[in-house]
Amino acid sequence: MILFAVVLAASVATQPLPAEVRAFLRRHRHCDALAYMDYPDVTTAHRVEEAMRRDCTGIDAEKRRLLRRYHNNRALRSILAQRENIDS
Repeated sequence: MILFAVVLAASVATQPLPAEVRAFLRRHRHCDALAYMDYPDVTTAHRVEEAMRRDCTGIDAEKRRLLRRYHNNRALRSILAQRENIDS
């Protein structure tokens, strides 16, 4: 399993990720950070909830769309499949 991960990482490293996948990964990191953010006060909680609605709604559907689009690309499917669902 570890060897597979190393080979997978090497194959992805030699081929740049498609722009839409890079954009998804950036968006997912942002939404993941928001999802696990602590709320020190009510005002911050409201801001984070608004940011989640604005920035993260539909991210799981986007992940499914990318998984379908790149169904023949094992490396990309693996990268996308490792991202947990956020808005479902």
